Amino acid sequence: MIDALAQWTLLPLGMALGWALARKALSPPAGGSAQVSDGQAPMPIDQSVRWIAEATGEGEGNLPELQLLLGNFFRKRGNVEHAIRLHEAVLTHPGEAARHADAARFELAVDYQQAGLLDRSEQYWMELVEGRSPFAPAALEELIALAEQGQDWPQAITWATQLASIKGQSQANRIAHYHCQRAEQALARSEFDVAMKAARQAQSHDGSSVRARWLQGQILSRQGEPGAAVTRFVSAAELDARFLEDLVPAIEACCAVVDDPVLQAQAFEDLNAMHPNAPALVVAAAAQRRAQGEDPLPTLTRGLKNAPTRALLKAFLAEIEPRPETESMGMRTSAAAMHSALERMEQSVAAFRCEQCGFTPRNRFWQCPSCRQWGTIHRLSDQIG
Repeated sequence: MIDALAQWTLLPLGMALGWALARKALSPPAGGSAQVSDGQAPMPIDQSVRWIAEATGEGEGNLPELQLLLGNFFRKRGNVEHAIRLHEAVLTHPGEAARHADAARFELAVDYQQAGLLDRSEQYWMELVEGRSPFAPAALEELIALAEQGQDWPQAITWATQLASIKGQSQANRIAHYHCQRAEQALARSEFDVAMKAARQAQSHDGSSVRARWLQGQILSRQGEPGAAVTRFVSAAELDARFLEDLVPAIEACCAVVDDPVLQAQAFEDLNAMHPNAPALVVAAAAQRRAQGEDPLPTLTRGLKNAPTRALLKAFLAEIEPRPETESMGMRTSAAAMHSALERMEQSVAAFRCEQCGFTPRNRFWQCPSCRQWGTIHRLSDQIG
């Protein structure tokens, strides 16, 4: 509302001020004695607003809207002190200004936030929430952002839960990620029971959370239970094929610890049933054949035929490069050059992309650094053609 008013009010306001200031002196507003003329000290900001209201024909009842408008204007120009004074004046204005009080609190919260006084800003956000103001959803979003900034995940969960109640919209994905953040903090301190409880809470909020199950696998692996960890990694990978490139190495590492090729074979068989011809699984199957003394090349060739990707082509070139027949055909140098070119290409292109805003980082972030959304960054396909 205030931005809309700005477009239509500032033009006549500027014209009126230009006309008024061109005069040598003006009669003071009702109840005042100050004069504005050359060489005199400027009027206080609140008195100036009343003077502007008279100059533009605005009545006393519209004064709070003018104060909100001008305060917003001053803040955008970087004069936060004047913005705060104008917005605070709305809260002390008698009569019908009470209906503008929540708007003033909202603007004051933004003022103090811009000034870096986060405690004062948080105080006004909380007043809007506690008063069940129409501004409460926006205030809760700001409180959540402050909690995220301070990595106060329990508080973020509280605010997000309240936001879901007020808006009537699920915040399950966001809350699940907050529990995952708690789990990661506990895991870093080797508090495995606390970490597992938080990861399970994340899964209970969002049953489709790959991150929650992935974390449970990491916790079990750290606890020395690689077999149970494999089960959690597989259940995470079954949910979304885009995470296979991350989870397949974790499964291989756990199986190597227990030296159980049968466990690994069963895990990959289950995943192949869910995601047939997935490149990460083809590369893993080729490595498994090599470990068993079999030729992995047919597996890689079939994989390239079904779904040609840079990862599969790189594995294929790495496999043929040292072979004697490649040397005898004079192809070793070419194969090595292509392999090197693929590796340089991987280093120069973005590996991930945010589905919300299009941000393309080199690494995975659970929260997008650009749009601040959770769980929107995924690995880009490297399919050729």
